[in-house]
Amino acid sequence: MIKCNKRIALITIENINNIGDELLGSNTKYLVEKCFKKIDIDRINLHPNKKELGLKYIFNMILAKALFIFADTCLNGNIKHIVKNRGINIKYQSYFKTKLKNYDAIIFAIGMLKYSTQNFSFSFELINNIAKKYNIPVMMSAMSIEKYNENDWRCKQIVRAVNNPIVKCITTRDNEKELDVLKNKYLTKNTNCYIECVGDPALWTKETYQINDNNHSKSDLIGIGLIRLGIFEDYGYNITKRQLFNLYVNIIKELEKRQLNWVLFCNGMSEDYEVGLKLIEKLNLPQSKLLPKPQTPNDLIKILLGFKCVMGARLHSCITSYALGIPIVGLIWDNKLRAFAEKIEWKRFFLEENELDPLVIVNMLELVSSYRYDNNRKTLLKNKTLKSIFQFLQIVN
Repeated sequence: MIKCNKRIALITIENINNIGDELLGSNTKYLVEKCFKKIDIDRINLHPNKKELGLKYIFNMILAKALFIFADTCLNGNIKHIVKNRGINIKYQSYFKTKLKNYDAIIFAIGMLKYSTQNFSFSFELINNIAKKYNIPVMMSAMSIEKYNENDWRCKQIVRAVNNPIVKCITTRDNEKELDVLKNKYLTKNTNCYIECVGDPALWTKETYQINDNNHSKSDLIGIGLIRLGIFEDYGYNITKRQLFNLYVNIIKELEKRQLNWVLFCNGMSEDYEVGLKLIEKLNLPQSKLLPKPQTPNDLIKILLGFKCVMGARLHSCITSYALGIPIVGLIWDNKLRAFAEKIEWKRFFLEENELDPLVIVNMLELVSSYRYDNNRKTLLKNKTLKSIFQFLQIVN
């Protein structure tokens, strides 16, 4: 650990109630502090809410909202994206200029180099341009890499954002295949940018939250992770909302048939929790079969530590379970889950769209408990993540 009297802006996602986003932020903060003493770290929301923006930016918020409504109701395709991008700039540009100008470095800890959802590309380009104006080096840490689409204006915006010379380091929690996409499709001009495959920062959850092996209960409880019903359709798969709901119904019926001990849980998102409420009503189950929404990372960790094994639907339920040594069976609705499964050499227990059969899933849940992770591999991934952050911070120091 080296002394470093510097200020770091940690860009995170703070306001969609997904504990996975909080785990990314808190674990990345832990790793930065592990690298350097006397370093100030502030977590800054990628999409600040009204309270964070305050009355100072009320006119900007109103104008931006009007542009978003106009774009969503009247426009299509790339023209729609261009207008919405203008709205993001109006809403956030002055705020981020004021907020970021006095920092010595910026680290994005949001997990996805993506453009198709959540307006990430708009914010990436905006913040990186501000960083360039004030000569603040940028790291985009442990990003999953979205498929390249040259016909999407937002994809080209990502290209501009990452090729900004102020971006000094981009790491991916994906594998070499996705690293090649980053290098050959996205990062075409910024040849001095350091790129590497690393582990997700949440692999450090035990250290960040001071969890020891004695915290893990010896129960026979199986955790069934919930996810909103439209997730597969939204990510280009053919499983409808009704089909996903029926999959959950039949998994529960099979668990009950085998007299296995199980419970439903979520990562904190209301849309996911509502699926649990619908299942409770449909199957006339006691409310105790649906655990309360976790409000903090500690809540989610406590939930996971009570399980023998987990059916993971959200990525960070899977990653945190892995970090805690809890066996997982995963559902693949996006390449980031596939890449994670391959990275930890656990692909046999992650199911593709055509494998989502309730009997197969319950069979795997019974089987997976007897398997253990390769802790040497886990340590290797954790150390690569730590090393990449250390190398970036040496630029600052």
